[in-house]
Amino acid sequence: MDRIRKIPGKINLGVALLVVITIFFLALIADTLIYNLKEKNAPSEEPVYEESYTGDTISVYGKYLVNSKGKVVDVKNASGPSYNTFSGGNPLVYTDYFQTKALVLAGDKLYLYDSDLNSTYIGSYINKAGMSLTGNRVFYTTTRGLFIYDVATGEVKEILDNIYDAALSPNGQYLLYHDDSDDCLYSMNLENNKIRNVCNKYHLQPLAISDDGKDVFGCRLSDNRYKIYYVRGNDIHSFGYTMSYYDYDFVILSKDMADILCYINQLSFYHTGEDNFSLRDFMGDNKVYIPMDYTVYEHNGRSVICLSNSGFGGFCYTFNNKIRCIADNHQRVTLFSSTDHLQFAGYQDGVFTAYAMRGYTIDKATISYEEKEDGELKAVAEHEKFLPDYSIRILKTNAKQNHFYFLTTDFKIYCYDGNNDEIKYICSIEKEYTDNGNLMVYSRFDDKLYFRDDNNLFCYDPYSEKISLVTGNCMAIRDIDSRTAMVNVYQESMEDEIFAVNGQLFVPSKY
Repeated sequence: MDRIRKIPGKINLGVALLVVITIFFLALIADTLIYNLKEKNAPSEEPVYEESYTGDTISVYGKYLVNSKGKVVDVKNASGPSYNTFSGGNPLVYTDYFQTKALVLAGDKLYLYDSDLNSTYIGSYINKAGMSLTGNRVFYTTTRGLFIYDVATGEVKEILDNIYDAALSPNGQYLLYHDDSDDCLYSMNLENNKIRNVCNKYHLQPLAISDDGKDVFGCRLSDNRYKIYYVRGNDIHSFGYTMSYYDYDFVILSKDMADILCYINQLSFYHTGEDNFSLRDFMGDNKVYIPMDYTVYEHNGRSVICLSNSGFGGFCYTFNNKIRCIADNHQRVTLFSSTDHLQFAGYQDGVFTAYAMRGYTIDKATISYEEKEDGELKAVAEHEKFLPDYSIRILKTNAKQNHFYFLTTDFKIYCYDGNNDEIKYICSIEKEYTDNGNLMVYSRFDDKLYFRDDNNLFCYDPYSEKISLVTGNCMAIRDIDSRTAMVNVYQESMEDEIFAVNGQLFVPSKY
């Protein structure tokens, strides 16, 4: 740092005083301009999400909570001997976006677990419960009514009487609920307690509400028929009946719960709330490839997927044996001519990007926009070879850190750091395999790379850059389970229920 130099010479006192006064007024004017500029450019009040996280995460497997350090808690028995109110099956568990908190309804008792799996008792005699995806608020219902629990302060407020079904917006500001007394769907702003009548027909139950309270999803369930409705103002769209529980494939919501992609009764539906754009029956089947970070919660016995990253549309789907995506201008763009070798897709630095294997090379497709003669933008897929200097057998990704792990044809493992455009050698596999199989899997749950070498299973920690032996008895590993995000390990048969967590084996049957 440059040192401040003393300037020799004499300075007239009057001149010095004038300079001081001038500087004072200039500083005052500058401060006013800066303040006005800040006010002018101040962002609107939007939810703030934790985009990066390095702490422990929680996964749910049956009646167990497992954190990324390998700690296991049996939440079915967490409430002790008084658990006899439990009627069967496993507890209901809800997590936040990044699985750092878990809300557990075990029987009629409600607990909140942190990432170290320490629990906080919230209450008893509870019928239903749910948590905002940012993890700041919890709602629960009893025979008395609906209550809101503030996670930060532990404060509990009774909000409504005789309300038994509800949902929270991701940021926890809005509550969507059904009032049985008039069979209407309402929303409440929990910051000012203002209530709005959302819909007074179709007998809708609450499914989801967006961060700004404008986009609402309700559902109707009767006689095993499940239908989803989207409501914004006076606009109401329905997304088709399922004739039975088996016709329901998936429902995917955007991070702010303003957009939806679902496949029900062999029909696909896509709707974006901001510009009220819809597509129907545009997928060839029920195969969809979504970004790596998401959370799953249960609603009326069905799984709902909510993306954890911004930018809805960061997914691919199949149509006529091709891989397509929906661009930001809503055009459908073909990315790859084959459906067999798509690796993963999503937004990178705001640009939709997808990767596919072509033999031993990686085809990288990005969406760009060309201006047509009429001034409209046309979405096109641009292709280039990814890591062109390597012959690659397997490619895995750590989407959170923009790292790519790849196994070459000479059985060497490397890591490509997309942030710094650097490639690092990790190790070599001594046993050469004639097929790829699942020799290498990256776990988004505990942020570790697992790979096989003969019957040995190893774990690579990208933070410490250390490799450790997990087990010497491993016949196979399988890519991450979509619900638990844990790596499946098989020792005796492909029916084994064994998982790799934090470089150790988690065997539920031993607990």
